[in-house]
Amino acid sequence: MTKNRSPLLLFALLAACASTSVINESEVYSRRGNYLLAFDLLEKERQRLAAEHQEPSQEFLAAYRQAEIGFAVYQARRAIFEEHEEDALVLLDNALAVGADPAEVDRLRKRATHKLAVRATEVGNEHLVKGELEEALASFLQALSRQSDYELAHEGAEKVRAAVLMLTERAQQQFLEGVRKLPEFRYVEVQWHAMNAVTNDASREDAKELASRAQKEILEQRFARAKEMQDADMFGAAMLEYLAVRRVDPGFPGVDDAIESMKREVEAARLVGKAKVDMRMERFDEAQQGLEDALKKSEFSRAGIGELMMQCRNLRGEHAYQKARDLEILGKKAEALAAFEAIRSDFPDGLRDEAARADALRIDVDGAKTEWDAAVAAEAAGNLAEALEHYKAAERYYPGWQDGKDRIAKIEAKLSAASGGAEGTSSGKPDGRP
Repeated sequence: MTKNRSPLLLFALLAACASTSVINESEVYSRRGNYLLAFDLLEKERQRLAAEHQEPSQEFLAAYRQAEIGFAVYQARRAIFEEHEEDALVLLDNALAVGADPAEVDRLRKRATHKLAVRATEVGNEHLVKGELEEALASFLQALSRQSDYELAHEGAEKVRAAVLMLTERAQQQFLEGVRKLPEFRYVEVQWHAMNAVTNDASREDAKELASRAQKEILEQRFARAKEMQDADMFGAAMLEYLAVRRVDPGFPGVDDAIESMKREVEAARLVGKAKVDMRMERFDEAQQGLEDALKKSEFSRAGIGELMMQCRNLRGEHAYQKARDLEILGKKAEALAAFEAIRSDFPDGLRDEAARADALRIDVDGAKTEWDAAVAAEAAGNLAEALEHYKAAERYYPGWQDGKDRIAKIEAKLSAASGGAEGTSSGKPDGRP
């Protein structure tokens, strides 16, 4: 028994050493900042372990998750460095979904939004130099929507305000400009002109009302834009828009419910992402549980989650089928029969050809049992030749089953000794396999 286990033990030790070596090599690349290669090494090792039907160690799973997080954060950081900040914000949502440090994600998100605010402010200053006050205002407002406390954007907006106030038109003209833009749905400019009118004359209640109306329209547009993002399954971006609306107007109708709904969708998306990883790692129970939890939280992604649950079920079935086939190939017919029957029970409508394989194996297993029982009975009755033929028939049905070979050898030896070594140790008709 020790000799039989030695190669398996050696193989397991070698596989463990290989995984440990890959982990160490990946950690070296991570320390050097090469997160792409660090994650790629572990991903290839994961695929190798899955192909060889080996369970990854907890150390490997921890290293894989850490490398996956490191690679996700690296992608976002690189996008920020290459001035693709909009892409970086999406990548940061992905990084947060796979388990990145929220503080680190928040720090990088602030860096990305700061760069966007800086760029918009620079564009605003260029318009301001050219005297394009409306375009400058739009750019400064865009910068402030990215970073509300960005001082240079505030200064730019104040410069626009000062430039407007220097114009010969008085508060009435500003108010009239705002009114003129209402039919064109240019509510940002309407609000701006109305605010200028109020700044020029604080007693202008009509201008205040106009500014309030414009702000309401702006918030409704932003709320509608968030709804479009929500319908496009961009739940993280939609939540940011809803939060922006609530910061301006905490009592905006429906905004609190929308934010809570998006929080649930973001959490469901995180659970779905983790379940996908579990499915790739063949942790089907964990994946199924994660998808069930996600289904309970989600309202807008239920169809997609349902499809993933079906995919997980099919992958579990394919995994079980492959294990059953391996048992069949190894000649372990009883174990293979039980495995195929389990698949048959789990998939009553059929997965592959498990029903046919189970029926064929049952014939062999039942035939072997029948012959074995007949052999045992004949041997107990002293009919060694008959027992020998039944044992041989059982061996033909199920090679290597129980201790058939040993019993055949013992009976042949007894018959040989009884006949003085003469041939013809089996006198009965061979009861061959049908």
